[in-house]
Amino acid sequence: MLLAKILRSPNHFDNWSNKEWSLLVHEALYHQMAAQVFHLLKASTDVPPHVLQALNNANYSYLRQNQLFEHEIQYINDWLAGEDISLCLLKGGAYQALKLERFNGRLMADIDILVKQSDLKKTEQLLAQNGYIAFKHSDYDDKFYRERSQEIPPLIHLQRKTVLDVHFNILPLTLKQAPTEASLLLAQQKLAGLSHSFTLKPPTMLIHSAIHLFYESEFDKALRDLYDIHLLTQEFGNEQFWHELISAHNAIGGDGSLYLALRYSQQFFGSAVPASVIEQLSECYSGPRWVLAVLDYCFSTVTLSSYPPDRPWHYHLATSILYIRGHLKRMPLRMLIPHLLRKTFYNLFEKHKDTTPIEI
Repeated sequence: MLLAKILRSPNHFDNWSNKEWSLLVHEALYHQMAAQVFHLLKASTDVPPHVLQALNNANYSYLRQNQLFEHEIQYINDWLAGEDISLCLLKGGAYQALKLERFNGRLMADIDILVKQSDLKKTEQLLAQNGYIAFKHSDYDDKFYRERSQEIPPLIHLQRKTVLDVHFNILPLTLKQAPTEASLLLAQQKLAGLSHSFTLKPPTMLIHSAIHLFYESEFDKALRDLYDIHLLTQEFGNEQFWHELISAHNAIGGDGSLYLALRYSQQFFGSAVPASVIEQLSECYSGPRWVLAVLDYCFSTVTLSSYPPDRPWHYHLATSILYIRGHLKRMPLRMLIPHLLRKTFYNLFEKHKDTTPIEI
């Protein structure tokens, strides 16, 4: 995949043909990373002008989204501040709020925030009073979100169409390794300019990105999410960061997700991760070697071969394996089977299901 090559080595495109440049643009657009590629290549004098123009068109959308995000998070901060409720920005919102230049061009499909579970009910009330409503979903889905996941059903603003995911943990409550509220509060840092807003500290930010990726069951954004992890290692990866990362990982009670994240970030993007860190984290990965070999095959396939024209015949096998793995990671088998049966029943008889993607 040319996109993966450019993300790893932005200056290595000698003697590319027009066909190769065209393929790069199409791959970047498909993965919603065109604006990020624009920021990687814009300083080069060797990139054809028409390629930069195509990528820059996506950058206009990114710049507009930034403006909307800054206004929206100010609104949400002020609404919650009235009841002395604090929020923690997660993932893309955190990167944008911290103005991390390495993430220039990164688009967001929604805004993710984390609040204390004890503040959840009041948070929902405040958001509802100010125009946020839940997407249509069944009573079962609502109960499942609140009792067995780490977030409430997604919300959308009636007028601005901003999609908001409100989390009360970073792991599903069905898992014994879900971090405590106290440990999550200790892992936060104050965000300048917003009275009641925080982000995760950099080590926990990387851990959450790893958890988000390796507890998933769908991997259409795997390349971008893994690239996020690579960029975090570039942004923060000094000796103190790696030491704090191991400590944070032990405190949160993480499993092998961080090991897999850094393993593949090294393999695909050449991330500079100390060997001692990989060695320590590998001890948290308890699976046999053949399982790791299967995961290597699956993740390399869904990450590097996800562009539809380039998908090999075994692509759907890899996604199916990871789909099952993702569900098993989030809940035990005794809960998973009834859940999937019930979801199948609802999907068979649900007549009006709105699956239109909405972006801020």
